Amino acid sequence: MKVYKPSFFKYHIRYFHSLNLAKALKFSGLLNLKNKKLKVLDIGCGTGELTLEVKKFLPNSIITACDIDSISLNKFKPNAQKQGITLKQVDAQALPFINNSFDFVTMFDVLEHVKDPDKVIDEIKRVLARGGIFHLVVPCEGDLMTIDGWLKLVFSLNLKKKPIGHIQQFTRSDILKILKKNDFTLLRTTHSYYFIYQFTSFIYYLLVNLLNGGKYIGLIANNTEAGNRKKIQPLIKVGGWLAYIETVLFHSIPGQTLHITVKKNN
Repeated sequence: MKVYKPSFFKYHIRYFHSLNLAKALKFSGLLNLKNKKLKVLDIGCGTGELTLEVKKFLPNSIITACDIDSISLNKFKPNAQKQGITLKQVDAQALPFINNSFDFVTMFDVLEHVKDPDKVIDEIKRVLARGGIFHLVVPCEGDLMTIDGWLKLVFSLNLKKKPIGHIQQFTRSDILKILKKNDFTLLRTTHSYYFIYQFTSFIYYLLVNLLNGGKYIGLIANNTEAGNRKKIQPLIKVGGWLAYIETVLFHSIPGQTLHITVKKNN
């Protein structure tokens, strides 16, 4: 069988998102149906990095990508049009799709941003066809296997709430309970991002909150940007490689990010 590889470099923050997406498709059997016109929904697509990965792995699929943020959708629009991906601005808590209309639903790093996670999962169950597959990626920042979990427990502190809108801090158990309550069958779980990644993230968000009033500062510089941000790119790559190595070594034990694939029963 052809090996499906992520489009991202191994040190990229989205590498394991794409890698585990491909593994979930293979494990669930959807990869065997890649030549069929599967109906796919990507919720919270942002600028489309991972939606395009779905299209790469399932080239004949009919993909709808949605997000509540119009700015992100407009950035994604040119690439979406080239790939025949339909874009919609929607609230994940009230999906404007008919019941049982999608074969495969994905949601990457979205659930931690919403006010009513149970409603979002209930909506996904509603629009997913019987026997359909749901692949979810969510940070478990309430777990005591994470630095964020200890900050929450000891100091009642959430360093990511203001900079990037993480209003929920789930445990792995929280996610499993929500999915079980909605009668999903667990197919596969794995994890990513361990101590090095978490410690680097902790230092960054601590400084952002202390020195920049909680306002997010992008660290990845593009070709038009100069100065300090470009100077730290080599350090970011080194950190990315270290995060990659530790995730390869420890992915079978709980880490910060949970990659979970489930099947709708009825």
